[in-house]
Amino acid sequence: MRFSADAAARSRRTVDDALPLIAIDGAVRSTGLYPSRDDLASWAGVTPPAPSLLTDQVDELVAIGTAIGANCDPCLKFHYNKALTLGVSRDDMRRAVGIAQTVKDAPAKSSSELAARLLRPESESIAPTASRATLFSGRQ
Repeated sequence: MRFSADAAARSRRTVDDALPLIAIDGAVRSTGLYPSRDDLASWAGVTPPAPSLLTDQVDELVAIGTAIGANCDPCLKFHYNKALTLGVSRDDMRRAVGIAQTVKDAPAKSSSELAARLLRPESESIAPTASRATLFSGRQ
């Protein structure tokens, strides 16, 4: 039985030595191992994509934080379980939840501070450049 019609492929001792065999324009580029994405890109004459920090694990940590921000319990349960199956540590998940909660709490804190300024007793002084009307309208 003939291994291949290609002379370069036939020159290999056995099928096991040659497979996978990568030939481009009649020239053997690689045998016996699968080429990397960088190798393939180089042989094709294209720039390989930059490596991404967004792994499946990072995607799930982002999704957990988003679930906290959206108050979505079903989303949190789903992404918690998916993160566990991907090997994400509970410590990393706690950190993602803490960051999300801090981001989520910032507008509430700001609104509470504004309410406190607006609702303080009339006897307390207001900055000379701002009146209660301008504080309520958002214009100064």
